[in-house]
Amino acid sequence: MATERLVKGFDSIVETDPIEAFLQQQEAEKATAATKQASGRRPGNTGHLNEVRPGVWRLKVYRGRNALGKKQYKTKTVKGTREEAARALTELQLEYGSNSPVSPSEMTLGLILVLWQGAHQDIWQPATKSNHQSIVRRLEPLSHIKVDQAKPKVFADFYAELRHEGLAAGTVTRIHSAARSAGNWAVEQGHIRANPLASVRSPGSGRSKPKMPTAPEVGQLIKAARASDAQFASVIEFAVISGARRGEIVGLGWEDVIERPDGDFTVRFCRCVSRGVVVEGLKAGDEKSIIVQRELIEKMRAVAKNDEWVFGMAKGHVSVGTISRKYKRLTDGQGLDVGTFHGLRHFCGSHLFNATNMSPIDIAAHLGHSRPSTTLDLYAHVVEPNQTGAAQALASVIAA
Repeated sequence: MATERLVKGFDSIVETDPIEAFLQQQEAEKATAATKQASGRRPGNTGHLNEVRPGVWRLKVYRGRNALGKKQYKTKTVKGTREEAARALTELQLEYGSNSPVSPSEMTLGLILVLWQGAHQDIWQPATKSNHQSIVRRLEPLSHIKVDQAKPKVFADFYAELRHEGLAAGTVTRIHSAARSAGNWAVEQGHIRANPLASVRSPGSGRSKPKMPTAPEVGQLIKAARASDAQFASVIEFAVISGARRGEIVGLGWEDVIERPDGDFTVRFCRCVSRGVVVEGLKAGDEKSIIVQRELIEKMRAVAKNDEWVFGMAKGHVSVGTISRKYKRLTDGQGLDVGTFHGLRHFCGSHLFNATNMSPIDIAAHLGHSRPSTTLDLYAHVVEPNQTGAAQALASVIAA
């Protein structure tokens, strides 16, 4: 059976197209349930539908048991006809019902990861999808582990071994975060009763300071780029001003550069390029906007090579890989050890904290972070704490 092949290990998981096998199994289970219903027997876990008052329906779906063995349910109230309520119940069952292809006690980490990827393949951007595929390969030695029966120490020991083999703490942390997310999703779907990864501490050794150029080094890079590639010099200037990610920069169209009444421009970011694919929406939301001075926009127009893409080439948008390679050649040629092109984004964020009166909320909006806490976590180290001001403010309270 497909299910038997799925639970053996990663090689067979990849080769047998488990998502298709899982969907086929679900269809077979639906057919079995329909047969039971026709014979007067109640099919397993179909949910419960109750009309609490005319036109108002209470839906209830069984979600399996929690870590203490207690039954869990998902409920929802909808309005409409019985047919509409029945359709909503079916959707609720598909989203929250316990529809695991194997029993929770037999569910392996390998199968969970495959099902997790399959459920999100239309949501993740190409780069995210590729990163998760790489992480899943790293977790292959644990693919046979029955998650519902595993102890947290199994995963903690595995992370320690990865660190011993020389893998960076940040990389191990990303592996753990992905595995924990997959486990949480599996609990929500009723595939397992509890996620042992939830109690495993992140193996990272704390966030390191982001690598970035200094202000004089930024000026040096722009000057050197102007001498050999005027368009790339404008890319660097725009990255410093906007703090935009590579994918957001190469995905910027001239239609997104809108003149303002004051003469400057609003630049709207609403798409990115990821793994060579143009994707609508950004990493942390649908779009963001910043204000850019006319002088820089005019420089960008003067060196533009494409009528559609702001920083495009004659044949279309440039790739993020090209941006990275050009930046590395430039920094190596100048003898500067200033990190990757992403360091210009860190330079922007750090400078906004140190040289402006912008609040963390405003800086987060400028950088496109989903939460100001992310911004503070990244750049709090660049802000000198005002200990004198704190002492004076508290002394005034005591003296009052």
